[in-house]
Amino acid sequence: MGTSLEWLAPANGTYLAVVSASPQVPDVIGTYSLNLSSDITLQDRHGESGTTASAISFGNTHPGAISPETDRDYFSFSAERGVNYSVALDMISADGAVISIENSSGDTVSTTNGLGTGLGWTAASTGTFFVVVSHSAQAAQGIGTYSLMVEANTSLEDRHLDTALGGTPLSFGTVYQGAISPQSDFDYFSFPAERGVEYTLDLTYGSATSVSLEVNSLDGGTDSGARNYGESNIVKWTAPDTETYYVGVSSSPKALEATGTYSLKVTPDTSLKDRHPDSSASGTPIGVGNAIAGAVSPASDYDYFRFQAEKGITYTVGVNLGTAEAIRFSVEKQNASFSASNFGLENSLEWEAPVTGEYVLAVSASGRVGNPVGTYHITVTREGDARPPVPSVSQPTPEPTNEPPPRVVIPDNTALVLESRVSHTGSIVRVPVKLNKAQGVTSLGFTLNYDPDALRVIGAVTGSRLAADSFSYDTDTPGEVRFGFAVTKGKGAGGTAAVVEFQVVGIQGSVSPLTLSDALISHSSGDPLTVELVGADFRVGNKVKGDGDGDSRVSAMDALLAMKMAASLVTPDLTLDINGDGVITIEDARAILNMARPS
Repeated sequence: MGTSLEWLAPANGTYLAVVSASPQVPDVIGTYSLNLSSDITLQDRHGESGTTASAISFGNTHPGAISPETDRDYFSFSAERGVNYSVALDMISADGAVISIENSSGDTVSTTNGLGTGLGWTAASTGTFFVVVSHSAQAAQGIGTYSLMVEANTSLEDRHLDTALGGTPLSFGTVYQGAISPQSDFDYFSFPAERGVEYTLDLTYGSATSVSLEVNSLDGGTDSGARNYGESNIVKWTAPDTETYYVGVSSSPKALEATGTYSLKVTPDTSLKDRHPDSSASGTPIGVGNAIAGAVSPASDYDYFRFQAEKGITYTVGVNLGTAEAIRFSVEKQNASFSASNFGLENSLEWEAPVTGEYVLAVSASGRVGNPVGTYHITVTREGDARPPVPSVSQPTPEPTNEPPPRVVIPDNTALVLESRVSHTGSIVRVPVKLNKAQGVTSLGFTLNYDPDALRVIGAVTGSRLAADSFSYDTDTPGEVRFGFAVTKGKGAGGTAAVVEFQVVGIQGSVSPLTLSDALISHSSGDPLTVELVGADFRVGNKVKGDGDGDSRVSAMDALLAMKMAASLVTPDLTLDINGDGVITIEDARAILNMARPS
């Protein structure tokens, strides 16, 4: 029937064209001509198995054809666990095909079953996989050409191992990117924690709407960790012991989108670090009259101190509360069967030593408050003893000085800045720590270093940019004022982080450095932040007439200080006695304001 024949080669090889008499026509004898032509658009360009598969280049098109119906085209690619791959067919002369993905064992892990021209798939493991394009029984024209493209979404690549022992080491304050993909994925991180320190684990969600987070020790004790139960993006946790802990992140059963990206940042609050032993035998020595900083954290924490007392002498234990609402403390002398306690109520305890010897002071959580965790300063004083002697406050008549004012360094980048100060022996001087170009800074901690032979710390107060409820400092080590990790407030570029008040004890004319170190700063962007630390000098000497704060400049701030002195709000300083009548009055403040020059 007919004079032409169209045929699809089922395999490569040599074929025969056979011409013979047709029983359908009356005259079968005659001549003919034979013409053989081929349509190579349906030529099979790709192998029929994984061993002969064509390699895929992500993002590029790969032409192919389904011909004959038994044809199967194999394409190979290397998949990374957690990465989402999209397979798309552009149907040219065929109007449908089956898209499948097979693993190296030949098992089908995903397929369209001939419905649609695209397939999305997330690799559950890393390895070689195959895209297989084959004939679809659903298509009206299943034989024909197509174009294949495969793309990889690497934002879901698995960057972190699935085991706690292999967890990614964390650096505090650094933002780490991660992804839950596939849904069974676990991401582990590890970090060294110190007993009593409170850690904030901050999750920011990307394409994932929520994740489950757990922090725990490697042995997995049920009482040592914390979790967010798949909901909250902030977890605050206090380390019960000093050891390595892990953070495990997994898919949340409560998330609308269980797979997706997230970021994690861990920051410590070192003000709650456990500085004192939990054993009375190894308690921290405390000198009578000296204040020592401490913290009750966690709630089960005990801080022990040791000191010498004399029989018949009355002593007072006094507590200056920081972030703690109350603490319990007791004094004990076991071999004398002596014990005295405040029972978590009062901030002072007076007692008389029954014998001469070493006593133990124990500090622990108060059961009288809702949150027993927090900081404190504790002091033991002896009846009749004065505070350690300090030089008497002299009020020399200010003399003109030809020394130029100190050069003020203005950094170009984000910085913590100290300004030089000058003041005479016995006087009080306040040293502010200023912020420069600090937009976006969300929290910070640092250490101010000074010469203890020149200055003696009286105390420190929070500046305009730090929140009072997170502000803390430690003066246990002479020559250092350590400021704990504190949250900032306000959104400006400047302001002060803290103001330290010193008494000048150095020799007239001496100069000593004021420096900053150990800065730990977090930024709202989560990007690495370079912080410049700008130091200064302190000189023991006479201030410029009208210079109240010792910055060697007369400014409106000095006039304000004079007004406070005139109102008896602060101790008078005769440097601000402009008219020389021996008292600070409103007239002196007006004169200083007239003397003020731009600073």
